[in-house]
Amino acid sequence: MNGDTRNLNICLVQTDIRTEDKQANIKIGEQLLHRITQQPDIIVFPELFSCGYSEGVKLMAEDRQGESIAFLKSASMLYHSVVIAGIPMLTPDGMVNRMLWVDEGEITGQYDKKHLFFGCEKEYFVAGNKPTVCTKNGWNCRLITCYDIRFPMWCRNKFFKPSSRFMYDILIVIANFPAARAMQFDTLLRARAIENQCYVLAVNRIGKDGYGNLHQGNTQIISPQGRTLAQVPNYTQNILEYTLSPQPLSDLRSEFPIGEDWD
Repeated sequence: MNGDTRNLNICLVQTDIRTEDKQANIKIGEQLLHRITQQPDIIVFPELFSCGYSEGVKLMAEDRQGESIAFLKSASMLYHSVVIAGIPMLTPDGMVNRMLWVDEGEITGQYDKKHLFFGCEKEYFVAGNKPTVCTKNGWNCRLITCYDIRFPMWCRNKFFKPSSRFMYDILIVIANFPAARAMQFDTLLRARAIENQCYVLAVNRIGKDGYGNLHQGNTQIISPQGRTLAQVPNYTQNILEYTLSPQPLSDLRSEFPIGEDWD
């Protein structure tokens, strides 16, 4: 953050992803966005928001002219907001699980999931290896996908001397984290917020995926102290609107300067 950092209006979208049905999932997204009551700066959808996980995910991969990307671009222009979501994308090296940062109709940032879940995901996807930080209203946002949250060194924030600046202020996590491991998801999110002295925006799906795994949601905003500031009720398809102010984070980092002692 810097002296020009402004309030950030957030909209998190918790959806019941229909397996391998892009048109239905895009329609659900459109309907949920109609519930927005304040001008958003950032809108966040879950991982693989337009198709979900299944054996057929390899058939759902898109290039930059795909219908999922067209929806994200359209929504970003309609709401004058950054729109973030994950989709399977085709690259010269293979299919990646890509998290997109779309601003005013253009893809201006992207992150390819580094830690692929053992089993099905490693069969279909190629892992990324580059951390991604994007900026909105003066807030630096690190992009992370689902299983990545289990690896603290990959998620690690950085403190730069003598400027006293941090690599990021918000960790944005998109996920398809099953209900069977909901407690672990919640615990990991809180740990990443506390140890990195950042806010965490976590957006997870509900419903069953193509393998029959149930998801309950746990879409929430977590403070740098590890407290849940707001949450979408579990097992409900809805949005969460919240405004982040830069002052509380700035004050915390000044009063409790752990960044200076990070290894």
